[in-house]
This record gives sequence, structure tokens and C-alpha cells, in this order.
Amino acid sequence: MSRTFVLPLLLLCCALAVGVGGGTAAAEATVDRSFEANATPGDAVTVTTTIERDDDGPVDYAEEFDPAFEDVSLESLTLDGEPITPMLAFAGGDSLLVVTNDLEAGTLEIVFTVEVPDDANLDDRFKFDGDFRATPGTDPIAVAGDDVLTITTVEDDGQSADVDDDESGVAADDVDIDESETATSADDSDELEMTDADGVGDESEPAAEDELGLSLVVSILAIGVAVATFCWR
Repeated sequence: MSRTFVLPLLLLCCALAVGVGGGTAAAEATVDRSFEANATPGDAVTVTTTIERDDDGPVDYAEEFDPAFEDVSLESLTLDGEPITPMLAFAGGDSLLVVTNDLEAGTLEIVFTVEVPDDANLDDRFKFDGDFRATPGTDPIAVAGDDVLTITTVEDDGQSADVDDDESGVAADDVDIDESETATSADDSDELEMTDADGVGDESEPAAEDELGLSLVVSILAIGVAVATFCWR
């Protein structure tokens, strides 16, 4: 074979070998979020996001919440268990942002707390949508793991039930009051009846005396007439 063709062929083989052997991409970071998936109104739920990184570099981590929570707060930021200070950290009801300076490869853990609104309803679903960028300008990596917080128990119902019980108690008190008023009315009725009875008794007694006197007069007159008739004979 001519040397004219051998040299370009060798250069091509070397180029292919370098491309195949040295072109392996760095392992992609993994991001996982975990939290208790069920909550009640007013609960404070702790969320932990774990980022496994094989490369050095800054971290850009962002979360959005729909609907918004009552409050969101960043609790801690650690690299391989050691606390670190973020370059920028923002926490609001509807979002969370954490940005760091260059960090060594390792396990980055972000812990934050979300507070469920007191007026949340049964079966309300709060959705998490987050991503992570290992270095500026790179494509974001979606956060995997738990992404929905569901309201499964509403304590307000129990409180409402307690209020209903209290209202029932008030109603019962009202019934007691009504009964006492009824009893008072009954006493008044008894007094009224007694007064009426006394009145009837007072009126009937003179009437009986009048009838007795009239009977005596009639009897005396009858006796007088009988005596007069006997004497006349």
C-alpha cells in the first residue's frame, strides 16, 4: 500500500480511538425529594431534597408550589453532613430558591418546611415542581420523588362538631329555661285556680245561708198556720 494512503488512515484510526475512549460524559447528578404525603390544615411538613453530585461546581436549586403554602422556610443546607452557607436563599409561600458557590462533589442535602394553610380543605393537593442545575447554563434536572401533598384530615370539621355540641348545649339550656317558665306558669295557674276556688267558696256560702234562713221562715209560717187552724176549730 502506498505511504500516501497509510498515514491518513493511521491518523483517522487514532482520532476514532480518542473519540471512543475519551468521550465518556460525566455522570449526571441525581435529585430526590421526600416528605410525608398526607397532612392536615395547619401542619408543618418537613421536606428533604438529596442531591448526589460527582462533579465540583455551584448549585442552583429551585422549587415552585401550587397552590401556595401559608409559609415556607429553609431549615438547613449540608454537604456530606457538614453545614454550609448558601450564597443566596429565598423562601416564600409559592417558591424556594437556593444558590451556592462552588462546592466539592458529594451529597448535598436541602431541608425546608412548608406550612399548610389553616383553611385548606379535605382532598386539597399541593403540588411541588422543582429542578436543579449543576452549573450555570446547563440543562436543568427535574427533581424526582414525592411531589404531591394531600390533605386527608380536616380538623376544622371536628371543631365545627364541637361548636355544634355547644350550640346543642345552649339549646338544652333554653329548653330548661322554657321548662322553668312553664313551671312558673303552672304555679301561677295553681294560684289562679286556688283564688278562683276561694272566690267561688265565698260566694256560695252566703247563698247557702240565705236558702237556710228562707227554709226556716217557711217552716215557721207553716207551723203558725197549722196552730191557728187547730185553735179555730
